Amino acid sequence: DLDDADMFRVFIPEEYEGLGGGCLELCLIVEELSRVCSAVAVSYAASSLGCFTLMGYGTE
Repeated sequence: DLDDADMFRVFIPEEYEGLGGGCLELCLIVEELSRVCSAVAVSYAASSLGCFTLMGYGTE
């Protein structure tokens, strides 16, 4: 399960309780997921779009 493996925290900064990864780590995960199931990989990648927008343009 992606959630149990903390995959949704990879691209979140550590200051927000994430793992501090970035676009490279996200791409590596999507690449590996797509080897098994492209639908899951696309869904996972799409879930990051909102996060990157909030991190780039959001305010606290």
